[in-house]
Amino acid sequence: MPIDFLFRSMAESLQERAICIVLSGTGADGALGVRAVKGEGGTVFVQEPRTAQYDGMPKSTIATGVVDFVLPVEDMPRTLLEYVRHALDWPGHEIQEPPQAKPDDLQSILALLHARTHHDFRCYKQGTLSRRIHRRMGLRQTDGFPAYLALLREDAAEVKSLLRDLLIGVTSFFRDPEAWQDLATQVLMSLLAHKEPDDHFRVWVPGCSSGEEAYSLAMLITEVQHRLGRACVVQIFASDIDEAALEVARNGVYPESIAADVTSERLRRFFESEAGQYRVSKAIRDRVVFAAQNLVRDPPFSKLDLISCRNLLIYLDNTIQKRVINLLHFALREGGYLFLGPSESLAQQADLFEPVAKKSRIYKRIGAVQHPALDFPLVAGDEEPQSRLGYGLPREPRPGSITALAHEVLLREYVPAVALVNRRGEAIYYHEPIARYLEIAPGEPTRDIAELAKEGLGLKVRSVLQRVLREKETVRLTGCRRNEPAAAPVVIVARPLDMPGATEGLLLLTFEDEKAPAPLPSPPSDEQASNELRQLEYELSSTREDLQSTIEELETSNEELKASNEEVMSMNEELQSTNEELETSKEELQSLNEELSTVNNQLQDKVQDLEQSNNDIVNLFNSTNVATLFLDRKLQVRRFTPGVTRLFRLIPANVGRHLEDIALRFDSDGLMDQVRQVLSNLQPSERTVRVDEGGHFLGRILPYRTEDDRIDGVVLTFTDITTLKQTEESLRHALELNQSYLDTVQTLMIALDRDGRIAMINRAGLQLLGYQDAELLGKDWFSVCLAPPEAMDRVHPVFQQLLAEHLEGATYFENTVCLRDGSTRLIAWHNAPLKDARGAIVGVLASGQDITQQRQAVESLRHSEERMHQAEPWPISVVGSSTALQIS
Repeated sequence: MPIDFLFRSMAESLQERAICIVLSGTGADGALGVRAVKGEGGTVFVQEPRTAQYDGMPKSTIATGVVDFVLPVEDMPRTLLEYVRHALDWPGHEIQEPPQAKPDDLQSILALLHARTHHDFRCYKQGTLSRRIHRRMGLRQTDGFPAYLALLREDAAEVKSLLRDLLIGVTSFFRDPEAWQDLATQVLMSLLAHKEPDDHFRVWVPGCSSGEEAYSLAMLITEVQHRLGRACVVQIFASDIDEAALEVARNGVYPESIAADVTSERLRRFFESEAGQYRVSKAIRDRVVFAAQNLVRDPPFSKLDLISCRNLLIYLDNTIQKRVINLLHFALREGGYLFLGPSESLAQQADLFEPVAKKSRIYKRIGAVQHPALDFPLVAGDEEPQSRLGYGLPREPRPGSITALAHEVLLREYVPAVALVNRRGEAIYYHEPIARYLEIAPGEPTRDIAELAKEGLGLKVRSVLQRVLREKETVRLTGCRRNEPAAAPVVIVARPLDMPGATEGLLLLTFEDEKAPAPLPSPPSDEQASNELRQLEYELSSTREDLQSTIEELETSNEELKASNEEVMSMNEELQSTNEELETSKEELQSLNEELSTVNNQLQDKVQDLEQSNNDIVNLFNSTNVATLFLDRKLQVRRFTPGVTRLFRLIPANVGRHLEDIALRFDSDGLMDQVRQVLSNLQPSERTVRVDEGGHFLGRILPYRTEDDRIDGVVLTFTDITTLKQTEESLRHALELNQSYLDTVQTLMIALDRDGRIAMINRAGLQLLGYQDAELLGKDWFSVCLAPPEAMDRVHPVFQQLLAEHLEGATYFENTVCLRDGSTRLIAWHNAPLKDARGAIVGVLASGQDITQQRQAVESLRHSEERMHQAEPWPISVVGSSTALQIS
């Protein structure tokens, strides 16, 4: 990603003076770059997402947890100028180095940080600490270390912010690709080629930060194993003191911008794409165990094949660096490998490691473990009043200066031969001309100053060291080099050193030739005898002193041996008692071990079942069309299916956010009240919603119940009913058309279901019967509109014949119907069965014609004819102009 490349380049060149600003944009470009800037002590500004036209980049940057300021664009210039003025002290355009903290100020801040967070930064380099603390002073616009110390004492949030700044680590996938290639070809190929399937390949990644380096190792090991066609048990232990970074590492979710560091083949093979992010595959995550561990305080892992400790040593003090390297040497098995960062080296401890790929900083363990050099833990504990920073030590003069020249002259002319030794008598520093008094002893190399002393001086050196340790004050003895009879006696002086921050007592041992007294005048004849006598007296005196020292050492040794014997006897009794207890404990442990084995097998079965269930649930969520959203009791997002994104603007990073903070894609009026009501009364609720992009969903809100019937939140499900709505709308439209068509027919039209209830009636029928539409729909036709005897005795059998498709005599029928006003009308019916799409009879459709008036006319005519036939005959005369006709 281009912005990531820009930010990384700024971090490398400008370091703590780098300032990056992330504004509106889509995607996650810049998320990795800002971490590089923060790792070098730079500053990150981000636009407030709500004010951005596209909030993708601001939100992705904020999610990294390394942002210093989240501001609207109009507020950034003022804050930026204030930060530059306080933090970096830039007068005009000239960049000045930030002022160094005084030892007392820095120690006070570190002590406060240790008390509040339990993290000890005394082993860090003073310059790094000063720069990062000064940066926090600029962010808080605080002038001076005392003012910032007062702020830390009052503001607990600032303590956490300072801790985050001090813990920021620079890491990425496959950082320095050439070094990783050398690691694969020159280390992993040879190590894994000899591993059997049951063998363990153990790797430790101290200072793993957010996990990129550990996962890179897991991927590289997997590739090498696939290339060799060999398998073994791979255990990668990744540790750090930053719990927040470890949580990111355990989740294994990274922004899509990692594509700049990871090849497309590795992305396809080792990652899963999730809504603009990449999640490390489960097979790779299972190979890495993340744990909180302090490298300089907690016990290390052991019997390791490989340690990848990259870009961690550069932050530590030089003394602690050496001890950490000794610790890593101890943790590696014989022939193990150490992988360091490009700015780290082992030049001062070449006796512990040999270079394999010097440019890539890959080393192989050699030599035996130097147990005295471990001094574990590597830093002093809380009980020590002095700090390990050692501010009391004098600084080395600058080479080439007048001060350096004066130091050199004074040391050469006036300082005797000096050896700085520890309490075990091991030399840790020499000053010329020490070679006049020491020589290399034959046999295995040693640093024991008494073994290195020339013949005649070893016993004196051992005696003076024992006395100074016992008496805690300066001790002076005189010895003689036996192989050099003409040499002057040697004055050996030992004094204890009380140095601030020293982890053990140091002793200063000086050697200086004794100045011979001026010879007394004597007769020439007695000169030779006098010299021999003085030599014999001196040797006798030296022998007596040596004998006395030997006697004192022997008496001391005897007393120590007596005390040790008594302690051994007491310890023997305790050990016997402890042995009996251990035997009992062994039996209990065997029984417990069997139980644990059984429990472990059960747990493995449970884990497999859980994994299978989890896979089933994930596949169910991904395949179901029902959008489901799970909320906890605080109405925070717990889990959701992919379909929910059609209704809520959700991404995996939103898990844990409150529902009110999530943007919706539909009208949300009353949703929160409805959710709270369901959580309160535990009664399910439903509502139909229409999304902005079109479509309808049936939303159901139900309480979330656990297996023990405990309410632990709510579940929102949304079923897509768009097709159902469209079908319903089509049916409604068809029904309206049918109703309009039927309403135009002037005859009575009525549809009855199989139970005789009125399903449909047209307008002509309603007008004829005198009812409204709502008064008849769903009512029983036989009881409402027919006279009781006729309805059941005469009409109902015809209805049953139609339902059974016995149509003889049933297609045409006449009967009387009752109107609402109580009057009756005679209707002539044409009937037919009503069938559905499958041909099943679902009711009867009848068309009726009112024949009441016709029947009345016929009856009137019939009655008239009858009256005519019943009437008496009357004579009829017809008179014409010429003829008269009479009819009787």
